[in-house]
Amino acid sequence: MTTPKITTGAGTLLPLLFSVAAALVTGSPSAGQGAPPSDPRLDARIIKTQPQGSLEEYAERMAEASGASHGVAEGYRARPLLVLGPPRTTREAQRALADLFALTWVREASTPPGYELRETGKDRQRRSDERARMERKSKAALLQRWELVRRYAFGSEADLREFEKREPRMARSLRHPSSGGFARLVYSLPGGMIQKLWNEGDASMRIGDLPQSLRDLATAAGPQGKRGIVTDDGQEIDIPFPPIEDATLRLRFGGTPDRPTILGIVKRDTDGRITNLLYPEGFNRQSPEERREIARKSPSKAPADPRFTRRVTLLDPASRSGVMVGERPPTAKPLAPFLHDLARQTGLPIYAEAEFVPREKDPEGKWLARQWWLADDIHQRPLAEALDLLCADFEYEWRFENGALLLRPRLWFLSPDKRGYVFPKLL
Repeated sequence: MTTPKITTGAGTLLPLLFSVAAALVTGSPSAGQGAPPSDPRLDARIIKTQPQGSLEEYAERMAEASGASHGVAEGYRARPLLVLGPPRTTREAQRALADLFALTWVREASTPPGYELRETGKDRQRRSDERARMERKSKAALLQRWELVRRYAFGSEADLREFEKREPRMARSLRHPSSGGFARLVYSLPGGMIQKLWNEGDASMRIGDLPQSLRDLATAAGPQGKRGIVTDDGQEIDIPFPPIEDATLRLRFGGTPDRPTILGIVKRDTDGRITNLLYPEGFNRQSPEERREIARKSPSKAPADPRFTRRVTLLDPASRSGVMVGERPPTAKPLAPFLHDLARQTGLPIYAEAEFVPREKDPEGKWLARQWWLADDIHQRPLAEALDLLCADFEYEWRFENGALLLRPRLWFLSPDKRGYVFPKLL
């Protein structure tokens, strides 16, 4: 089977994964900003922190402290923002927020003048460039992963032993009769179905239309044995699954925009077994431990600021016992409590695009279940290393700019609703 051609058809995950009377005041590094105009009101210090809230709410704190009106353009007002650490001037806060969100403060032609944080053409172009760069890398990585898994799905035991040195969990997955059989099934499918998957992000076909050798692989990849049902009179009985010929094979893209994968299912009636073709985490998310390993191989350079010589400790008492790889420990902390720990231990001003929903506002834990988690406790590590590990776990990035620590999602250039892990509905 030839390598499929990736297109950008509508509806796929990959394209997803893929009169101003004012003067510019300050903005993101690429915004072509000039020096802020002289406005003594911006020297006022903002005493209050913001342990939870929105960008618009903090703009109101800036206005309250300085006496100068501060607003946020529509589309960014509800962005989550945590501000921790010692007081800073309104001017310093302006610069930090512009850098953090890649936006630009515009001085309005009013008397007295006010300020609005908005997206300029340069800011928009920067987002577009970052998104295009990510899509190119994602497509290239997806094709590379497709070829790698195909190679070892049909490889010898000696090949798998060599692969196991690099990816032990994936090697075990390919050895398993179910997941390994599913991989060989997918790579043996008619070219038309595979091309439809790449073009549209979703493809399915009836198992009965496949040759017998592929039906056998589909049998191993689908639900086995019998299923239990409860009759109208309350009796529990077991009934066999329908014949494999009546089952359906469905493939869809899933994962994150910068690490897409292919999820598939052999569905027999209302039951099915979901398989992740390209990665070993099944229907769970990528394990943060894997991202930590990547971070360790390319550590960030510590800034010259003496506060970066400090060692920090970040702990999560949540039990990881019995939790599957890529599964979130039910009581694990979200990111915000660790940022509070960092602020207390370092004394640094912290600005983070990070949401926090307290337990009383999330009684069913739905928001918490969508958050990443700390892979392992961080004990007395240098600040830059601790930040690398924390950001790897939560899919964030950090920078130290103008005396402040800035943290934002790694996919900051995408709208918040398109950054998370996609679990496509397959059943």
